Amino acid sequence: MFSDLYSDLANTFNEWLENTPTGGDYVTNLTVDYANRAQDSLWSDPPNGWSLLTRSTQLTITNLVATLPSGCGKLINIYSDEDQDKKPNRYYFKDGGVINGFKFIPAFAKATGHSTTIQFYQAPVEPVFCDYQVKLDAFSGSGTEYLFFPKNLMFCKMQELRCLDKGMLKEWDAISVEFNRELDRFKSQHQNPVEMPGIVINDFNGNEVFIPKYNLSSGLGYGGRMVGSTNDRDVYRI
Repeated sequence: MFSDLYSDLANTFNEWLENTPTGGDYVTNLTVDYANRAQDSLWSDPPNGWSLLTRSTQLTITNLVATLPSGCGKLINIYSDEDQDKKPNRYYFKDGGVINGFKFIPAFAKATGHSTTIQFYQAPVEPVFCDYQVKLDAFSGSGTEYLFFPKNLMFCKMQELRCLDKGMLKEWDAISVEFNRELDRFKSQHQNPVEMPGIVINDFNGNEVFIPKYNLSSGLGYGGRMVGSTNDRDVYRI
């Protein structure tokens, strides 16, 4: 892991900017503004959420309606855990079937902003949980503030945004190449770490499907995956 600080990022960006961190008439601190814009952009990158920002919690359901957690910035999964072993047993889907479906009930007011609840079609019998990506606090530019994303990645994104704002398209082209490299490095090292390899087929409820295998020597084999090379026809993992 890494423990980069906002203060180090700000110094690097200010040196590249060759300007004071104070902004113009409306943005008082350019560095803070670009850091927050860069963080917001990176936060929303993967559709299924960043692994290190994903949390799980049990939903409280009243009259078929559940309120999402206060720190929820992106909803990823909704599922039940019948045997409470922390592994999903049934997934629920937006506009799904009567048994495993729900719908969003969004609300927005200029004075209060967005709020969202979900309504199930039928009351779930077992406990229901949700996986969600937590929001990241904005930088204030004071005190000790750690970066969630690596300094190099944040710096490249801030440069990219600055070049785009100022219409420096040639510089933007060059910086975007390095930004994409840094983003790929971060994803390869920190997105879905220690993940089990192999493709798994799931049924409608999200449960793994085991497909029987046959061989010429003994007929029906186990439904697990084969061990070893592709030529190992008689050895199976149970």
